[in-house]
Amino acid sequence: MRIASTFSIVLAIFLTCISPAPASVFTVDQWSVGAGVQGVFPYGSGWSFQTVTNPFVDSVQVYDRESSSAAGFNFSWDEEYGNFLSLGSQHCEAQNLPPFPGGAATEHCSSGGSIYFTATADLLVTVDASYNYNLTGPNLYTDLVVGASIVEGELWPEVFSINRVADTFVSYPAAGTFSISHQATLLAGHQYLIGYSMRILALGNTGAVGTGDGYVHFTLTPVPEPSAILPLALATMLLRRRRS
Repeated sequence: MRIASTFSIVLAIFLTCISPAPASVFTVDQWSVGAGVQGVFPYGSGWSFQTVTNPFVDSVQVYDRESSSAAGFNFSWDEEYGNFLSLGSQHCEAQNLPPFPGGAATEHCSSGGSIYFTATADLLVTVDASYNYNLTGPNLYTDLVVGASIVEGELWPEVFSINRVADTFVSYPAAGTFSISHQATLLAGHQYLIGYSMRILALGNTGAVGTGDGYVHFTLTPVPEPSAILPLALATMLLRRRRS
């Protein structure tokens, strides 16, 4: 009976101390996400999705001669959780004659985009990203970039910006995996942009090929408030004292 009584007291404290959840801790305002391949004029192809829908599940693949880039998306959110998963893959070939003697032309193959949202409560943004690359010849470049900024004024202050880079300008081949894991706090009352890019650049017309595939996963969750943490700590303390 005493154990049951202690449990009832703990439960009552927990229920009375927790504040009701807000209607929504963020709103998704707009986005532009997609894939593209760009060579020298007039070669190039691209596609972007810009209509905000929840959930959003779609994919696209674009081509420029022997090069291609693909992207896939699985976005969904509710009042307190946002899930934004983007997939990307590239096959990029150095197939461009330089536009003038002594110059070099670039094939740019990428998938990426930007998502804009407004925080109505303090948020945790968590980033998990991975990109496998294989650069088989000379003058190839690849990078994985993720970041977040406050959409404010002209400068748009960065919250964070992380990039991973590899190339074969000096020696080749090169292969490996980029990984990024990061978490940051976003304060309420601001509009934010979270952006990412997975890309390969191929210079010249050597026929060298770079390939890559990976994902970028953003999640948004509310920062735990002290009023939610306190009853859990108090409940644990009371139960420990009862057992002792």
